[in-house]
Parts: sequence; C-alpha cells; structure tokens
Amino acid sequence: MARRGHRPAAAALAIAGAVLVAAAASGAVKPPSGDVAAGTFYRKEAAVYSKLAGAKVVETGYFFGSRSRGGGISFTWGQPPKPGYVAQKAEVLEELSDGKVVAYMAKLTGHGLKRIRVLMAGGDVFLSSSSCWKKAPASFSPFGTGETYLFNDGGAHFMPLDRNHAGTTTTFTYAWAPGAQAREVDTFSRGTRPTVQIHITVAGAQAMHIGKTITPLVNAPELPVPTPPAVPVPKPMCGNR
Repeated sequence: MARRGHRPAAAALAIAGAVLVAAAASGAVKPPSGDVAAGTFYRKEAAVYSKLAGAKVVETGYFFGSRSRGGGISFTWGQPPKPGYVAQKAEVLEELSDGKVVAYMAKLTGHGLKRIRVLMAGGDVFLSSSSCWKKAPASFSPFGTGETYLFNDGGAHFMPLDRNHAGTTTTFTYAWAPGAQAREVDTFSRGTRPTVQIHITVAGAQAMHIGKTITPLVNAPELPVPTPPAVPVPKPMCGNR
C-alpha cells in the first residue's frame, strides 16, 4: 500500500460566480520499514476495512477556511493555515472498494463560515456552499478521485506495538512535506470491525496537529448522486434550477 499523500492545496469557491481555482502537490512514496510486527498488524487491520462498503470519518486540524472576495469561500488542506483562515471540521462519508475511497461527500464547517460540501463520484468533483452544486476540477478533491487508500503504510517507519485498555496502538513516522516530518499514532479498538482514533503531529516547516476518527460502515453511505449506471451528477446544479 502506498502512503496517502497529504495533498497540500488551496481551493476557492465563488458562491455567486463560476470561477474555481486550485493548486495541489504530491510526493514520491517509499516502502514501509521499522518494526515488523507493527507493520503486519497495521496491514491486517487495513484489510478489515478493505472488505467493508464504507466508512465515516471525522477530522480536525487538516482543513482551514476563509471568506474570499465577492462573498466566496476559500479552503485549504494539508498545510498550516494562512492569516485569516480558521479551522474547519470535516465530516466525511466514504464509499470504499478494496480499501480505496471511490466516492465520498465531505461537509466542512468552521466558525463564522458557511458550510462547504465537497463531493466526488465517478472521478468527478463537485462543490457547494448553498443548496446547489458546481462542477470543479479534480484537484479540488482533498481525498483523491478514486485512487486513494483509506489506510496506507508506504513511507512509514513503524515503532513497536502498544497494547492497552483502548485496543492496540501503532505509531509510525513519515515525510509530510519538504522539511516536515509526521508522527502518527493510530489506536484500533477491540472487535472485528474496529473504530480507529488517529493523532498526527507534524513538526518542522509545517507544524500541525491533526485528529481523526474512522468508524466502519457495513453498507455504502447514501450520497447525493444517482446510482449507476446513471451519470453521477448531483442535483440541482447551480444555474440549472
């Protein structure tokens, strides 16, 4: 499995307009290393989710938003916030296939900001800050367009396992960005379908603290797009109401 890239990027959604701009970056991936038992346990737990149809993810410290000119909303992810940006909470429903996020809808909320919705289905990306949707470039998707794994260990260096009252904890480090290193602590609860509590500390050039909870879903989540073979376009589309 390849390590999920943090995909540092910025996006702007013009509520009353149609211009959307974004920029993204990704890096090379190295194979996992370190404690063999910890790496084996991590891959075993990831395999549990690869058999499930979906997951619910709640994430903080990864997204930041700001009001932009013309009444629009800008949001960034995977990098420290710029001046004027406030933290956003992400609530994400993800459809999984063999452990990959093949479709999802994310709701981003922050103090003083309108809610932003990000939808990816069939490789297409849509954004909304109102009741309607706008088509967006693929680079606007923080979680990829169907090629991103929910759990990945590429580039990870594992520390020994810690078994405790909460479950089993894996700790590993990896390169976050040039000059920045991440330390991730994942605690898998007990049971056949574990909930996962994740804490990521990024040190160096991009200091960040990220928290995440992943809850397994037996069934695929309901998303605001038609089911196949219909074209996965949400309704209503802005300007077509």
